[in-house]
Amino acid sequence: RGATTARKVGTQKLKGIYELKKTKVLKSGMTFLPEKDGTTLTIRGILLPITNFKAKKNKKGPVFVTVKKGKTVEVPNAFKVGGSTNPFAIRLGKSRLPTRGLYGPSLPQMMGNKDVVNEMEKAGMDMFENRLFHEVERVIK
Repeated sequence: RGATTARKVGTQKLKGIYELKKTKVLKSGMTFLPEKDGTTLTIRGILLPITNFKAKKNKKGPVFVTVKKGKTVEVPNAFKVGGSTNPFAIRLGKSRLPTRGLYGPSLPQMMGNKDVVNEMEKAGMDMFENRLFHEVERVIK
């Protein structure tokens, strides 16, 4: 219970800090590992495509990306690509090629935020203590 509460609080806090579109992406990267004396919340993931955040391109203008709420940034040398899973790319030099996809931070990077970790620990421990007292009372009665 404490681990699921921590995961829930962590995803809510991330959605408050970052401009994320899909919560499914967050929960798919977090797994529980049961241990003898508790549970470990493991967070794994690769760099998320910028489409999971807020990205837009005007007709002839530059690409604007918002990863953290309230911080919109213009990405130089970025352009829109049609028909791919990540429709934004960036040129690595002055010439046409090479290019690479435009990506934001990974889930472990975002979860490493101190505010998120503190909230998760606090909520998880509160739920653990609450459930522990409830179970002790149940066994005693």
